[in-house]
Amino acid sequence: MNFWKKCIANMSGESKGYKLAPRARRDLAEIWRYTFETWSLAQADAYYGDIISTVQAIASGRKRGKPIDQIHQGYLTCSCGSHWIVYRQRGAQTVIIRILHQRMNLSRHL
Repeated sequence: MNFWKKCIANMSGESKGYKLAPRARRDLAEIWRYTFETWSLAQADAYYGDIISTVQAIASGRKRGKPIDQIHQGYLTCSCGSHWIVYRQRGAQTVIIRILHQRMNLSRHL
């Protein structure tokens, strides 16, 4: 099994305090694959880890995003590297909606 498929297989989509929506799981897998193919396995794993750490910080309340109500009511964004983590709160759970490159038009992809 190649590394990026192994990475995808390990993404259950749900963890304590947060849930990755299906599109966010696909985004994360694509980010890992692109980084692996463009740079290296080590870089792909490191960036994946940075994104997951940021998601965990959001879910635990250690990081807080900025509301983007003008694009989608109730959604927030938090940056990580070259990407926006788009999420919303659903009760005590943080739902990660998308993980999009900062050059992407958020309103078009949400």
